[in-house]
Amino acid sequence: MASERSYRFGPLERGGVLLGMRWPQLGLMVGLMVCVLGALRSPLLLAPVWVAVGAGLGLVAFVRVEDRNIDQWVPVLWGFTMQKATGNTVFRGGLFRAGKEDLNITRTALPGPLANLVILSVPVGNGRYVAVVKDARKQTFTAVLQVRGSQFALLEAGDQQARVDAWGELLAGLTTGGGKLSRIQWLERTLPDSGDQLQRHWRVRGHDDDSWAAEAYQQVIDSAGPVAQRHETYLSFQLRARDARRTIQRAGGGDHAACAVLLNELRTMESALARASINTVGWLPPRALAAVIRTTYDPYSIEMIDARGGAVADRAGGLSGLPSGIDPAMAGPLRTSAAWDHYRTDSGFHTTYWINGWPRVPSPAAFLAPLLMETTCRRTVSLVVEPLPGRKAEKAVNRRRMAHLGEQQMRDKIGKVTTQRDVAEASEVERREQELVAGFGAYRFHGFVTVSADDLDGLAEACGEAETLASRSRLEMVRLVGEQDQAFSVGALPLAVGVK
Repeated sequence: MASERSYRFGPLERGGVLLGMRWPQLGLMVGLMVCVLGALRSPLLLAPVWVAVGAGLGLVAFVRVEDRNIDQWVPVLWGFTMQKATGNTVFRGGLFRAGKEDLNITRTALPGPLANLVILSVPVGNGRYVAVVKDARKQTFTAVLQVRGSQFALLEAGDQQARVDAWGELLAGLTTGGGKLSRIQWLERTLPDSGDQLQRHWRVRGHDDDSWAAEAYQQVIDSAGPVAQRHETYLSFQLRARDARRTIQRAGGGDHAACAVLLNELRTMESALARASINTVGWLPPRALAAVIRTTYDPYSIEMIDARGGAVADRAGGLSGLPSGIDPAMAGPLRTSAAWDHYRTDSGFHTTYWINGWPRVPSPAAFLAPLLMETTCRRTVSLVVEPLPGRKAEKAVNRRRMAHLGEQQMRDKIGKVTTQRDVAEASEVERREQELVAGFGAYRFHGFVTVSADDLDGLAEACGEAETLASRSRLEMVRLVGEQDQAFSVGALPLAVGVK
């Protein structure tokens, strides 16, 4: 039997410029020193004023509140206050914001940072279409693939390691010179199961002959369906037009050429996923992607949407004449409201966490199993991965290495103690440099967990459960207060929205 390989992550880098201090802190330190000089040179009556101002600057620079310095809270408070003042915490969509359809382009009616998105319907042959989400402002093109879950936790250690290595090879291909994808998002969500799949299976394959066995089977379906929970997994692949500018120009330019380049990359990804033993359902067409977006904002619409699928060209078992999914123009919410610590949508309350700490002790490949498999609440786990080109990654590592060396020399000069965190950060930078020299790729990644419930009391209970299971998965999470609407857009929807 193969031994189980373990993984660990380095500490979250503080990104300090000098002695661990960021640029805002350095600016506040300069102001503090100016206040000290002013107190020494000013008349005695004005000295207390200088001291009070200096003390305030010192508090803002170094006092931490809920794992953030006060200076880090300033932009959050300012942004949320301006949202409140301008009324942007409330979004009204629905019929009055319905997008217009222009041939194969559908304008969505989504709130906040998603307002620039349009859904392109790209034909792929045999009467099938793939939805490509275009960000008109950032010029990005995104397609979403639905995949089936597997019993990874039940596999032998060798089989698990083979799948992990295959997934690693897929990611490694994104950092090579020929890779054109700029971002990948993996998203896994749980939803209340309407039981429609069981009903469809019974309608298509069952024998409803009024026997006691048929009645008993129908009763089991009726009782089990509504209380069941289903898991859905999506992979989103994004192409940035500026990164593939030459290839797009050779293909003719414009949205059509960009979608053609993206589809070529998607075919490559399909082959890589097959080698990694990942079972795919298919690339989402416009109506299916719209249904995913809609059910995220309005979980109560699941039963209505699941009942569809009985059109002529659709799968059997749904209501007669109704195609699957919904109109992409109606994918957005009817109303949303952003509060300080939660986000309310049509039929749900949501709270999004940022994963700011990954396992720092050796952990198995399935370290996320408690969070993914043991939750009874509605939640979404999302990981956004951005590959860094080789030269860019080397420059970033060299810059961090020089910063650590400079900080170490400064600490030695002033006699400041070097903490174990300083040593761990320096060791992590050195490990990254060794991996780049050995030919491994580099990535920037962010993880998010979005918890959903029907009301605030249920949301509080669900958040407690998610926090407990995250601790068992050796994760550290921070609730993104004051930014819940933006966090929801990034962490709850499979649209590969990035962060700054």
